[in-house]
Amino acid sequence: MATIAAVGAASAQNVNLTGGIGFAFLKDVQDRTTGSAAHGLVNSAAYIDVSVSEDMGNGYKVAAFMEFNQDGGFAAKAYGDNKSLTLTTPMGVVGLVNTRSGGNQAAGMVGPVILWNGAFDVANVISRTPADVLYFAMPLAAGLTGKLQYGEAYSTTYTANPYNAAIGTGGFGAGDGNANAGASTYTAGLAYAAGPLKVSANYNQSTITDEFKAALAALPVADPRLVSYDISAIYDAGVAKFGMSIDGPRRFKPNGTDDSAYLMGVSVPLGAWTMGGNYAVRATNSLFNLGATYELSKRTSMNASWGTYTTGGKALNGSDLVQDTYRMTINHSF
Repeated sequence: MATIAAVGAASAQNVNLTGGIGFAFLKDVQDRTTGSAAHGLVNSAAYIDVSVSEDMGNGYKVAAFMEFNQDGGFAAKAYGDNKSLTLTTPMGVVGLVNTRSGGNQAAGMVGPVILWNGAFDVANVISRTPADVLYFAMPLAAGLTGKLQYGEAYSTTYTANPYNAAIGTGGFGAGDGNANAGASTYTAGLAYAAGPLKVSANYNQSTITDEFKAALAALPVADPRLVSYDISAIYDAGVAKFGMSIDGPRRFKPNGTDDSAYLMGVSVPLGAWTMGGNYAVRATNSLFNLGATYELSKRTSMNASWGTYTTGGKALNGSDLVQDTYRMTINHSF
């Protein structure tokens, strides 16, 4: 990590530059459309993170963060990733974030697994989509934090689902530098952290435009669900870390349909090794994966991960889609 400190008369600013690079030998899951799967040696990670903080005094602080990625083929272009701007005050924190949804839902999957999709997209258990977020978080009591949040995104359904296609072709995209949101989501959340225990819960309420409602009705989804919730808990017992998450029925699907998702994981430190696994299920869709990380040094590590995905969505041969995937990586951070 490179740190540059600039000290002025009224404030002090720190600029931190971090990043990492990794290579992997892998077999990723099969593409449903072409029937092909990535297999072989790849550049699996290449990113630079820039974070800036300014202490304005009297309990006020501004922080900014940007991430740039360039993993992939030799001629692949760099792309932007998470970005945020936050203001810390004596009362709480106000933040603006451009990121992807689906983080808290997967919090319980604490196993040291490095697979491209993890719980997202391929298994159709939970979903992740670009999102623009404005939030305010403040301490309520010892260890207890409350959060109010406004967000705009595509939808919370998975990418293989036709809902996303309807939203995209209808021009209702937001959350990726786009300002034409078909849906807005308001979230109230609580987080508790004390000693080895961390618990988080969020209640989400969405509103949709008439145009988005018409696009859903054409699928047809005449009565879309507009409410969802998620709960996660992590307990670090020292000898092992345990996690569990619940993601309720998803928004923008027909009201009265869909099931809750249950996700869990365990991670066990053994000297330089960390081993564990994750399991997640929603209705007929499930995943199970195992992983082990070995720390070669403070900044260099190796990981071996394997996973299997089962989904009721049919494969090219008409049977249930059951796929195995593995990835062996070496990573160095700076």
